[in-house]
Amino acid sequence: MSNNQTSIEDIKIIKLIEDKVKAILKHDRDITLDEDLRKLGLDSMKSFEMVVQLEDEYNIEFSGDENLLERFSTIQKIKDSVDSKIK
Repeated sequence: MSNNQTSIEDIKIIKLIEDKVKAILKHDRDITLDEDLRKLGLDSMKSFEMVVQLEDEYNIEFSGDENLLERFSTIQKIKDSVDSKIK
């Protein structure tokens, strides 16, 4: 039962991240978990915008010394970063 709850929570986090990525990058097509967001227009300013939104959403904080552009280069990497802050 715990695994199902974790899976449902993971799906919710991925969906929220995907929605935020689509809004920030102005894309309306599906984006795969491992697709390079930099090729879709992710830059340092958009990475920062994503950080602010995720920090607000999950009440977490990313340190200023983290390489956000690399760390946020895919939806999976973003999810892993969020997971490391909320668990």
